[in-house]
Amino acid sequence: MAETTQAVAAGEKPLVSLVSTSKQVVRAHRASSLLMLAPGVLGVLVAPFWVQRFGVTVLDLGLFLAMYWLTLGVGLSVGFHRHFTHGSFQTSAPLRWLLAVLGSMGAQGSLTYWVAVHRRHHELSDVEGDPHSPNLAGRGIAGTLRGLWHGHYGWSLSYGLPNAMHYCPDLARVPYLAAVNRNYRKWVLAGLLLPGLVGGLVTWTWTGAFGGLLWAGSCGSSCPRTRPGP
Repeated sequence: MAETTQAVAAGEKPLVSLVSTSKQVVRAHRASSLLMLAPGVLGVLVAPFWVQRFGVTVLDLGLFLAMYWLTLGVGLSVGFHRHFTHGSFQTSAPLRWLLAVLGSMGAQGSLTYWVAVHRRHHELSDVEGDPHSPNLAGRGIAGTLRGLWHGHYGWSLSYGLPNAMHYCPDLARVPYLAAVNRNYRKWVLAGLLLPGLVGGLVTWTWTGAFGGLLWAGSCGSSCPRTRPGP
């Protein structure tokens, strides 16, 4: 089913806009979120044993910082947030494609999904229907902790799927962006494997390859990434 946007009478709470909330969609969304989380969790579990045996090299740290900056700083913050969600600046088609790819490698959701969720967040900020508000979980320490969990990750395990054609038709109808969107999981996989490939080519060793995969790919995807503000 879907919740439909309606006119809001003066003084009433904003009504929820188009979002698919069927059990099938929510389950699929939950499974996708857990799948995207799995490499990071696995990396964090493996990392202590790797450090004890092989340590951390300058190359490992360099690849980690490079991928974190490219995916979070450029792809998600500049691309998904400032450019695609808010239209804060204009740029060429090749650079838009690159921003979409780098943002997808950040593993926070496909382009149209991320933008639809964030535009919906601004539509219903801190009221019922806000996808990831931390301020609707009650008062006191318990409410604060519930809000912290919900706002950072928990919402993605129970939320529905915003209608991309309602929230971001400007992106869904662009062929090269739609192509990036369809191949989201492939770009996530590329973001995991690319630093491993670089590490292997630079050192020509399997430890260099796995170190790049572990630190810049797997562990990098699990680092705290609070959602951008307005």
